[in-house]
Amino acid sequence: HPARPTGAGIASSLISGSSGRGAKAGCMTGCGIGWMGGSGYGSGWRPDRQRCNPGKHCMCPTPALTPEVVYLHLTPGSELPPLSLERVRVLVMIESEVTTVWQKAVSDWLVRSGCLYMMAWGLDCSSWDDSVDWANIEQFAFEEIPEESFVLTSWHENDSLEEVMHFCKHFAVHPSVALPTTLLLQISSQAQKEKVSMLYGSA
Repeated sequence: HPARPTGAGIASSLISGSSGRGAKAGCMTGCGIGWMGGSGYGSGWRPDRQRCNPGKHCMCPTPALTPEVVYLHLTPGSELPPLSLERVRVLVMIESEVTTVWQKAVSDWLVRSGCLYMMAWGLDCSSWDDSVDWANIEQFAFEEIPEESFVLTSWHENDSLEEVMHFCKHFAVHPSVALPTTLLLQISSQAQKEKVSMLYGSA
């Protein structure tokens, strides 16, 4: 489904591990330097030009265009960690059932954390399109939303995860601002960082 004119977005970086402390960094392409997120809630990678080896899975085409990709795992109902991301596109993979209250909390959290493009895939993904839309509307107290703060949203109930990854990586752009970070948010009982990283790397 195409993006609707109310939604969320993110650029690219790769946080690893669950939403608890002690998450470990991992570069999807082998071209990155590990880093630890604030308060120990996550980790990720940033490009290392000394080790960059452009190829099929390398996300380092040019210094100006290199994205940051972050992987984050949340179990349903879990506490939401602080995120220090700005202008980000987010792919939400819903693989476990969640409560309406927690879904609203996550939607508000994403918008407050800088999400400007949100793509939802998985269980009841169309409802995430709506909940993030409302979070963006409520962020501005039902007043007009500035173009640079407008959150685009889309849901992908009939697409494979590989197809959504490809869309996220190559077509999810914001009309008003650049999105330097991409957040791959997996909501499930168990983290699958390696699988998600491989799918995104080959998308």
